[in-house]
Amino acid sequence: MGLSGGEILLVILVALMLFGAKSIPEIMRGIAKGMHEFRKAADEIKEELNRSSSGIVDEITELKNDVERQVQTHIQQPLSEIGNEIQKKVATDIEQSYTNIEKDVASSAEAALKDPDEEEQDKVQE
Repeated sequence: MGLSGGEILLVILVALMLFGAKSIPEIMRGIAKGMHEFRKAADEIKEELNRSSSGIVDEITELKNDVERQVQTHIQQPLSEIGNEIQKKVATDIEQSYTNIEKDVASSAEAALKDPDEEEQDKVQE
C-alpha cells in the first residue's frame, strides 16, 4: 500500500481542513501512542506464544530421543548381532575352503611327484 507524494499531500490537506492546524500535533501523538501500544501488545503475544511453544518443542525432542533409543535397542543391536554371526560363518567357511584347497593341492602335488618315479621304477623292473 504505497502512497504517492500527491496522495500524502491530499491526506494532509483534508486533515488540516477537518481538524485544524492546532489539533494535528495532538492527533499525531495519539496515533503514535496507539501504534506504540499496539506493538507492545503484539510483542507480548509473540513472547507468550514462544514460551508456550517451548514446552511443545521440549516434548517433541523427548519423543524423538525416545524413538532413537527404541530403534537402537530393537533394530540396530539385533542387526549388528546378525551381521557379526554372518561374518563369523563366512570366516569359518573361507577357512574350511582354504584348508580343503591346501589338501587338494598337496595330494595333487604328491600324485604328480609319484607318477614320474613310478614310471622309472616300472621301467627298471622290466
